[in-house]
Amino acid sequence: MKFKYYKPQSIDEISELKSKYNAKLLSGGTDLMVKMRAKVCTPEVVIDTKGLEKRDIKFDENKVIISMNTTYSELLNNDEFVKKYPMVVEIIRKIGSPQIRNRATPIGNIANASPAGDFLLATYLFRVMQR
Repeated sequence: MKFKYYKPQSIDEISELKSKYNAKLLSGGTDLMVKMRAKVCTPEVVIDTKGLEKRDIKFDENKVIISMNTTYSELLNNDEFVKKYPMVVEIIRKIGSPQIRNRATPIGNIANASPAGDFLLATYLFRVMQR
């Protein structure tokens, strides 16, 4: 498994790298690393986003805004998130092990677009049930 590794300091740098190379973004890496080890995915470049933005959870009226590097554990440790989204919290608690939740990101889960995407399904079900 051979690839170039970049840790950009801006979104512009990420865009430039993505347009230049067959690149994959790495935040938690829990899906990407499995695919790379199995040789299902062989990017020439891996772009680490961890240092790019502060991990953050913001609330705006009836929405929650989750920054791309926020982990599942950080959601579970946010009192306001736990209070407002108890059904989603219960689903998050069933995702992987504590070690996976400490590393994996819901935004990465959505971006990966796996049919088994736990977080995507949880948020969809939550939305449907709110109607």
